[in-house]
Formats: sequence, structure tokens, C-alpha cells
Amino acid sequence: DGYIIYRAGPYLEETLKKNGVLTSSAPWYAWTNWEVYKKTKDRRFLAEMYGSSSRLYKFFIENRDSDHDGLCEWGGDAVLESVRDSKVAVWDEVGDPSNFEALDLNCMLVKEAKSLEKMALELGKTDEATAWKKDYESRIRLINKTFWDPVNGFYYHVDKAKNSFTFKKKNDLKRDEIIGFLPLWAGVCDSVRAARLVQRMLDPGSFWRKNGIPSLSARDSYYQARGYWNGPVWVQWNYLIERGLLDYGYTSEARQLTNKNAAVMADRLRKDHTLWE
Repeated sequence: DGYIIYRAGPYLEETLKKNGVLTSSAPWYAWTNWEVYKKTKDRRFLAEMYGSSSRLYKFFIENRDSDHDGLCEWGGDAVLESVRDSKVAVWDEVGDPSNFEALDLNCMLVKEAKSLEKMALELGKTDEATAWKKDYESRIRLINKTFWDPVNGFYYHVDKAKNSFTFKKKNDLKRDEIIGFLPLWAGVCDSVRAARLVQRMLDPGSFWRKNGIPSLSARDSYYQARGYWNGPVWVQWNYLIERGLLDYGYTSEARQLTNKNAAVMADRLRKDHTLWE
């Protein structure tokens, strides 16, 4: 049915339920498989992964759009499913992620559908590729209509019931988190919105920090430099932003961000003899 368990590995398998709903693994699957194929050119791998990637995508569309408005929210144990599983400003101070149309999830689904389109074209499935393109173009329009805040020039979650930036208190969902830059990685924003995002990114008092882009703006009251998802730099997510910067032509900024990440990783490797998440 397309469901992938929350966590799988050589020592651990977790099929988690909350209120009878299965917790899945975040959909970075088709994109990852396409990236692997670009390196290996293994067509047997591509054909197999196209099938399973299509099914996972279908699982999210069928099981994570409870109000049937074309936008998805995190489900099951939504805090875990969202990947950002602790010390998240919105989760801790506003509400459970299942209450919100999820900016991050919908950006992931755009990238999944774009990757599925490329996989389908490579496999000669032109009709299916056309359907994937129609799918992500529709989602892109909804993301920009729903999550973009023209006042702050940033993307935020919205309350699922009202599609508003207000859940309990006025504008309480307007928290400048790293997910606000995912539209760059997913290719969701136009050049004007991209420029405003980069302008926000380059503020040294907020996101343009010594070691890279933190998980939460340093101006947020919940920010903690040695926290978890409320301050530290996560290299994997910085990588997504670097890719987005390159796609939109911000080559210099991407290089600077890469150098920030590389410098701190090298420093930790020298001192700790390991690389940190």
C-alpha cells in the first residue's frame, strides 16, 4: 500500500501508531532514488524504485490530507514523522503538527513528484510523467497561495481549519524556522520570492550564522545555540538549502554556506575524531 515504516535499519524496526494512524517515514524517497540513479545509471534499480516511490507518494496523498484540500499534514505520531522530533518552536509553543497544513511536507511532495516525473521520462512513461508534472504544478500554486507571507517575506505553516497563520494567538505560526527555506530546494518560489528568502537568510542576527543556517532564527525567543531543533546547524538541511541557492543562481551565497559548514565539520573532526549530525 506504499507505507514505509517510521524507522528501519540493521538493528531497529519501528512501526508506530498514534490514535490508530501509522507513523511513516518522511517522503525524501523518490528524490533520493533519482539522485542515486544519476550516479549509477542502473535502470533495473530505477524501474524498481519508480514503483515503490510512486506507492509511497500515493500513501501520503491518500492518508495525509484529512480535509481533502490538496495540502497534506503530518500524521501518526506527527512530531516523529516530521523528522524535527524535539525542541521545535511551533510544536512546543503552538501545537501538535497534525493541526497544521505542513509547509515542509508539501515541499517534499513537490520534490517527490518532480523526481517521479524525471524517473518516468527516463523509463519512457511519458503519460505518467505528464500526470506527475500536473500534480506538482498544482501543489506549487497551493503552497504559494497558502504558506507565503508577503509581510515577512517568508513561508510558514498554517492552521489546518482556517488556513491562517493564527492557531491560538494572532500570528503564532509565524516562527522563522529552517523549513521556510525549503521552497528554494523544491523549486516552489518564483524569482521575487526567492530574492526575499535570500535576503532573510543573509541576516547575521537571524540565519547567517558562523557555522551555517540554524534550525531556528537566532532572533526567536525559543532559540538556543546548543539546543536541538531550536538553534543548532543541521548539515543535511543546510545541504538542501545550498542546492536551492544553486538552482536559483545564488552561486556565491551557496559557496559561502558550504564553506561555513565545511569549516565547522573539519573543526569537529579534528577535535572529536567524528562527524556530528
